[in-house]
Amino acid sequence: MDTYARIFAENLRRFRKHMHWTQEQLGEKLGYSEKAVSKWESGNSIPPAETLLVLADALNVSLDDLFSHTSVPQYYLGIDGGATKTTFALADRSGAILQKITLGPSNPFDIGFEAASELLSRGINQITANIHKRKISVFAGISGGGTEKMRERFNAFLEGFGFLAASCDSDAANIIAAGLKGEDGIVVIMGTGSSCFVSRDGERSLVGGLGYLFDHAGSGYDLGNEAIRAACCQEDGSGEPTLIHDYILETLKTETVLENLTHFYSIGKRGIASYSPLVIRAYEAGDKVAERILVDNMEHVADLIITASRRLESTEGKINVVCVGGLTHKSEHLFPMIYSHLSDKGYSDRFEISAFVGDVVLGALLMSGIECQESALESKE
Repeated sequence: MDTYARIFAENLRRFRKHMHWTQEQLGEKLGYSEKAVSKWESGNSIPPAETLLVLADALNVSLDDLFSHTSVPQYYLGIDGGATKTTFALADRSGAILQKITLGPSNPFDIGFEAASELLSRGINQITANIHKRKISVFAGISGGGTEKMRERFNAFLEGFGFLAASCDSDAANIIAAGLKGEDGIVVIMGTGSSCFVSRDGERSLVGGLGYLFDHAGSGYDLGNEAIRAACCQEDGSGEPTLIHDYILETLKTETVLENLTHFYSIGKRGIASYSPLVIRAYEAGDKVAERILVDNMEHVADLIITASRRLESTEGKINVVCVGGLTHKSEHLFPMIYSHLSDKGYSDRFEISAFVGDVVLGALLMSGIECQESALESKE
């Protein structure tokens, strides 16, 4: 196959899919048959010059775009899509971040695939507005995008933009890349939900991550859940007095906590998790109920770490454990509790636990294939 015909065929196919047209629909716009378009996209022929001009105009591209070939990305786009926000970061080949934007949530299981695709399209088009997609390699780590079906749908969605290279996976891939930097170890997610990933020889496996109904403890949802329960139990007499009760009333501005049960049932897991900081606040004020809640939850995190470590038994020295998520902002309280549980279970010197304090979208940039040191990923904004 002629090189120019192959390049033209690949570009034509990408641009057509980006317009969401079938071969038949494109042919109708040009006055050609579906069979003719199929021949062009297979590299068997190239349209005559006058048709190329009409074709480029229909696809909203230039003739150069139809025949351009770039084998090495000039830009890298990383996308970190979560349950509360989605971050897009564009970097050049040196690793300098040229632009970063943040939009709303993109988990397809929370907002639906169509809404997630619309948000991703908006972010992609905004951040790459003045750059030809053919020069970009993109990786999208999307919360809820790790199932086989969702990976297929998101990969097909990304392919339609005509990127030089594009791939998609769960947002856990971003976290692992950013936190472990290619090394073996454990990543513990301590956000709205809790889960644990083991990375070994480039392969990852999951411990926990069953969802807020079944994970039991170690997440913002669980802290918030237990906070509300403790406040309600104080009011009905089945529980001890706790500052958490007073803090929840301050937040709700109501006479009682119990009168808000309907509200609690309506706000979902993120709404429940929003009460977790009140447990930390009460603990810092010396509240014993809050202390028990935190100690019990951190025991669950310790158990996750121990279970995950069995998949790294041959690892010499301490196992690197990187924690990420909103709860890690109070690591000065929580990590000593985790270490205490690990020591009680005979693992006092087995782990080196740290909190990831960077931007997880940098992991997406690393997954996009950028060849630079992570320290080079700096903003030029």
